Amino acid sequence: MRGKWAIAAILSVICAVAWADVSVNGFLKTETRLRVQEERELTWNRAVLSLKFEGEPSEGLHFLGDLRLKSSGFPTISSLPDLQSWGKEGVSPWAVELKEAYLDVYSFLVESLDLRLGKQIVVWGTADKINPTSNICPDDLEDIFDFGEKIGVNAIQLNWYPSLGGADLTVSGVFVPTFTPSTLPPPRWIGALMEEGVPEIPGLKVEAIEERIALPEPSLKESSSFGLRLSTTLAGYDLSVSYYRGRDKLPIQSSLTLKPKVEVELPAGGMPSGLTPGEGQPPVGPELPVEGVLELIYPKIQVIGADMAGELFKVGIWAEGALFLPEEVEMKTTLPTPQGPTTRSEVVLEDEPYLKFVLGCDYTFKDGTYVNFQYIHGFPFERGKDELNDYFAFRLERKFHDDEVKLVPLSFVLSVTDWDDPSENYGLAYVPELSYSPRDNIELTLGAVVLHGKGEGFLSKLK
Repeated sequence: MRGKWAIAAILSVICAVAWADVSVNGFLKTETRLRVQEERELTWNRAVLSLKFEGEPSEGLHFLGDLRLKSSGFPTISSLPDLQSWGKEGVSPWAVELKEAYLDVYSFLVESLDLRLGKQIVVWGTADKINPTSNICPDDLEDIFDFGEKIGVNAIQLNWYPSLGGADLTVSGVFVPTFTPSTLPPPRWIGALMEEGVPEIPGLKVEAIEERIALPEPSLKESSSFGLRLSTTLAGYDLSVSYYRGRDKLPIQSSLTLKPKVEVELPAGGMPSGLTPGEGQPPVGPELPVEGVLELIYPKIQVIGADMAGELFKVGIWAEGALFLPEEVEMKTTLPTPQGPTTRSEVVLEDEPYLKFVLGCDYTFKDGTYVNFQYIHGFPFERGKDELNDYFAFRLERKFHDDEVKLVPLSFVLSVTDWDDPSENYGLAYVPELSYSPRDNIELTLGAVVLHGKGEGFLSKLK
């Protein structure tokens, strides 16, 4: 019997450093939210301790580690054994998250080349929080009201700094061997981000659905992604172009299989008007109880991006856009009929390119008042040419008493989902804040989120 050979390529990094060479810093953040309408329900409860370790073990080396300890949510106990758990998960849910852990090697191979290895957060783009060109790392959407957070990925990043015609360039390449999906918010908010469950089907009563997410195969061909970026400064403006090839980090429905919850004999008649049983329609009349499986996948995608930032008449300006090239996704639905299961298909994501972009500006007045405005076409979780909405974000803030007090009286996001009838298809989130810093490195904030809207847009669903 012949032996079998296995060949593996292994890349590992071991970095030893004395404790005295390590700097430690971080932050502590606690946050509680209360819904003031109806039953005044608590909707958010979290404490986060961040510990960041950083050092330079030798010349040309730098490392960083960011560890987050989180206590989130509310007690989930339902029995006495839950109160006896050593880890106290049901009493006080907690988690440990390694946000980043990477090593920088400066002047790698040649003087103008830097290497970064390990778990890292890669953010591209010049816009404020909403960056359509930044697709290397998945979005952390756990907190529905805090956009811009990313999840670190294990990656290899190379940065080359050549010069061309007197202009300094930066060429960045990032390779991510494994796939990491975006996180999603708690169940109460998920419906605002993405379609959940199944639509109503005449003649069927869906009583139970099992949702299954199919991750890409753990191979370089299916799970890996990469990005390239060229950036420079020209006439005082920061410019860049980029390319990404990988997968969408949010799942999309790809198949639904329904079957009778109990074995019954399906009637041959009672079909919708103009249809016959042979056309694959379920029976109507008394609703048939069914159960099934809904499968979701992560489709492949390519993104071509560009961005700029600079100053015009002392006003900060930026623009960022990304052309998304998705693969087509079909939704296959299998239904019970008198002739047996039948399958029909519909396209839920077309392979047509679509453009997301952000235009913004900010300005600080002589009295210290700061204003920021952005026009956003397409939020991170929106995809498809006909599914992108328009958002207008504005923020005005002013600091008082030697910057101890910060007042944000005007901060809002306004969305329009149908310009043909905007009065019935809009959303508004008004977010005023008042912050006080009694000592250095501490800030107490009291804020509110006031939601209003009509239609089926993201902001109107949040309310």
